[in-house]
Amino acid sequence: MRRLIGELQTQLKYQIIGPFLILAIVVAVVGLSIVAFFLARQQQDRFDNELAAATRTVSDAFLAQEQANLDFLREVAFAQRNDSIGAPAVADAFRENNSEGLRIALEPFFLQGTRRSDVRLDRLIAFGRDGHTIADFERPPLATDSSYITHASSDLSSAWFTAKILNGEADSRGDKYAGLIQFNNTQTFYLATIAPVRLGNDVVGGLIVAIRLDNLLNTIVQQARLDGLVLYNTDGKVIASSFGSLGQTPTLSTDLLAKIKANPDPFGQSLFTVQQINGTEYQFAYVPFTIRGGRAGILATVRAREEVLATWNNVSPLLALITFGLGFGIAVLGLWVARRITRPLEELAETANAVVSGDLQRRAQVSTQNEIGVLAQNFNRMTEYLIELLAQVRAEASQRAAIVESITDGIIFTDVHGEIRSINRATRRLLGISEEAPMPKRLSDLPLEPLQEGIPGFGDQRAQDLYALGSYFVRLSIAEVREENGELLGYVAVLQDLTEEVMVDRAKTNFIGTISQ
Repeated sequence: MRRLIGELQTQLKYQIIGPFLILAIVVAVVGLSIVAFFLARQQQDRFDNELAAATRTVSDAFLAQEQANLDFLREVAFAQRNDSIGAPAVADAFRENNSEGLRIALEPFFLQGTRRSDVRLDRLIAFGRDGHTIADFERPPLATDSSYITHASSDLSSAWFTAKILNGEADSRGDKYAGLIQFNNTQTFYLATIAPVRLGNDVVGGLIVAIRLDNLLNTIVQQARLDGLVLYNTDGKVIASSFGSLGQTPTLSTDLLAKIKANPDPFGQSLFTVQQINGTEYQFAYVPFTIRGGRAGILATVRAREEVLATWNNVSPLLALITFGLGFGIAVLGLWVARRITRPLEELAETANAVVSGDLQRRAQVSTQNEIGVLAQNFNRMTEYLIELLAQVRAEASQRAAIVESITDGIIFTDVHGEIRSINRATRRLLGISEEAPMPKRLSDLPLEPLQEGIPGFGDQRAQDLYALGSYFVRLSIAEVREENGELLGYVAVLQDLTEEVMVDRAKTNFIGTISQ
């Protein structure tokens, strides 16, 4: 791993392609992420629009159901005498408080209403002027045929609609009313429409057409191609749901309830949330639920988010493949480009290493016409110039070395610290060391013994300039070696061999002394 990292750090092509590749991959990932985000956003917007459209369809279905109930009530309220079954007119039965005749008159309408697809009747109730029910037909929840049950008389006088109906009150929408009703004898919520029964100008009773909310929700869910419908009361409590158990249906939060209540347009912008039901993710669209123009609660249309999630799951592998393909393509292209750029530089580096290692005949083989090609040409020219200069330096050095070696006096070169760097052949002869033997390290290491007395015949020459070096007598002189700019490079010491002169002078001195005696 370290070797790989070291190679990546030392190879110029990787240093070029590395940042470029990282930047390109980052740009590709960011770009594809943005594309994926907008695709997901587009899919989510389409999903929201479809759910909002389904919500309007559901609202229209409730309005259609309300209108179908009104039409059915009109048929029942104005039903005339039917001698074939012994049924009196409905209005007459109400006026005469003829409960049996009213039951006979209403039964065919009830059975017909349970079979009509527009009415989908679940319950038909008739109540008299005292607010008590006279007839109460209901189809059992799981009935599949024309069977029905009847309920005993119950008191509806305290219901919100009873007084209005029996008093013939009317508002801007007429004298018929609708709403969500929960009867005490069933504890079931119904979508009910209530209408007065008149005989002339007098109200003789009232009729209620009711459809179970759970049945109605399941029917509308199929028609609108939804996955669920939920009805809440104005306080946000679930009163009906197509999901079966009400406990499985999420309740409304306080904040969401406040936002829905603040919506001035019941068919305006839906509010969306995502909820989990039995491990499945659903999206809820909330709008105010209106009956007969008034708000009766909150309606939530529900669709599973599988379509949105499936779209993302289908797109994400493709995006990952595109990202990988772009990264691989960029890497290959980047390496090819980097190779074209760095190969001439590698050739220059290899040529430089070869020249440094002694291969002076090596030249850079670069044929490109760009800056690197110019650099290679100049490098080759510089190499040839350096070779020529080196040859001159070597020739001059050889000439100077030959001159130094040919001098009969000893020549010693030292650095500024007094360490000996080179000596000539005459110095080795004076020191009595061979050509292969190591030279002394410092000038002070030379076995020089100062002469204590001067030597006659040498004028003013004093003993401090003369030394005995083994069997030789030498004169030592030291001078500084400086560059043109005055910088001190070292010292040069000259050992002048005076052995023969000293021996001749001593012989003369001894001869004169002998003659004198």
